[in-house]
Amino acid sequence: MNRMLKFGGLVIVTIMSLVSCSRSNSNDDVSGSQYSKTYITGYLIPEALTADSSGSSVGFTISGDVLTQGEMFDELSKANNDTSYNRDNVSGPRIAIGETISSMRVVALDNFDSNHQSGSDISDLIECQYISYYDYVQSGYQNQEKSVDDYKDCMEYYNIDGAKLYRETLADIEFANINLCAPYLILKFKAEPENMGTHQFKLILMTQTREIDITYSYEF
Repeated sequence: MNRMLKFGGLVIVTIMSLVSCSRSNSNDDVSGSQYSKTYITGYLIPEALTADSSGSSVGFTISGDVLTQGEMFDELSKANNDTSYNRDNVSGPRIAIGETISSMRVVALDNFDSNHQSGSDISDLIECQYISYYDYVQSGYQNQEKSVDDYKDCMEYYNIDGAKLYRETLADIEFANINLCAPYLILKFKAEPENMGTHQFKLILMTQTREIDITYSYEF
């Protein structure tokens, strides 16, 4: 099928004031090739979503300021039980979302099918792939086996120790894991609409302090 993605309607929520914290506007400027007391090298405070298409999937990048040191970085490290890594590691950077994600859903802006009219939550029809560091940190930094085939859509994470790929229906995600996730996710439709053509959707991500959303079009 010919698939095309168009983007629009980006909503950016103003970031709250953060005191005594080092900041960066890039997700890729924290080096992992040095000694680190913590496994997570930076916590991203989400501000915006951007999207890109890749074959039958849509990738979403969460962007914002990255905390790499300071009081709030230390508080987040302690809250996530990540204070005793204490080793050299060349894999990285290891950036995690720094706010609790309370919900994430996709809403159809057109009639999708008889059970999902315009305005309906269609999260049950969408597969979400995301990278989480949660299990690795909570296990005391114990590695798990990986299959390279599972990481074909996000190979940049395959060689990072502790970066575990999850593939779940969006409506069934366990938010304990996604709260220590990388700022990138992939959405794939598990079903097609009754009427083929271009349909519009809105991805909505909620944290404890803000709502971020993006409206996008997808051609079936």
